[in-house]
Amino acid sequence: MDNLSNFYEEKNAEYFFVVRKDIIDLVRELNSKEPLSVLEVGAGGGNTLIELKNLGIAKEVVGVDIVRLVNSYQDDPLMDNFIVGDIEKIELPYPENYFDLIICADILEHLYDPWNAVKKLYKYLKQNGYFIASIPNIGHFSVLKKIFMDKDFRYENAGILDKTHIRFFCRKNVIDLFEANNLKVVKMISNFELNKKSKSNILSKITHGYLSDLLTVRYLVVSQKYG
Repeated sequence: MDNLSNFYEEKNAEYFFVVRKDIIDLVRELNSKEPLSVLEVGAGGGNTLIELKNLGIAKEVVGVDIVRLVNSYQDDPLMDNFIVGDIEKIELPYPENYFDLIICADILEHLYDPWNAVKKLYKYLKQNGYFIASIPNIGHFSVLKKIFMDKDFRYENAGILDKTHIRFFCRKNVIDLFEANNLKVVKMISNFELNKKSKSNILSKITHGYLSDLLTVRYLVVSQKYG
């Protein structure tokens, strides 16, 4: 690992061990009749994968992360395989068209070449399989305020300007990231849409979606392999 490792060491435990319920809800919406084989890149402690298996949504779970974590689900018997390595530098020990679902939850922005990473992962995805991702939005009003009003682009320990983020995306860039790799975006929502009573959701509705991108901290994307 390069000198970014020092920044990852500063992260608190929640960063690695959180269960991504928003991602799980998206997986539920796929309405698969059979349990899925799931690959998660940037799986941290593997908590989300194990939850998918406990819920009966997944039959096989495989995690990849650059960090080895002790006292985590990485070595749990329910974890079918956990690979510690940089997805940009390694090949996975699986045949093409193997996984029903690939998850990249807030990880693509940490990569030097996320476009090539998506291209690499594409080959492991079954025909008509799904690729679910969440990606921060650099166009959020808080970032624009810092840049244009405060004249500041200071990195932070967490959030959109996390110091471990290497690439930045707006809505159209997120769509291009997947569609350039033969993945059709079938659903894309803003994080605030998960809470219908949130101020951001109400404000977006009042303005007929005009302020949606400014209010979005991260986009949740479901894409499907079609070519």
